[in-house]
Amino acid sequence: MGLLLKTPHIPVSYWRSVGGSQNTFYMESFMDELAHAAGKDPLEFRRALTDRPGFASVLNKLAQMSNWGSALPKGSGRGISLADNHGAIAAMSPR
Repeated sequence: MGLLLKTPHIPVSYWRSVGGSQNTFYMESFMDELAHAAGKDPLEFRRALTDRPGFASVLNKLAQMSNWGSALPKGSGRGISLADNHGAIAAMSPR
């Protein structure tokens, strides 16, 4: 049997970090897909799924700092990620 090579048409590169950051990327990307499929706001979707006070506090602060829910220019989008990695809770969203 010969070697079969396929081009995935997805650009790839090196990921210079520990495994937990890769897992967070995949998990949070999937969370966004779930929120989209449910027709829910990604931040509210995550709020509804957590009972951890630290997560709720971080999400609330992120919403405040990023002016979450404000109107966006045409053709723009908004994303969010939330992680508990190595004992620190972090969330990120572009302004």
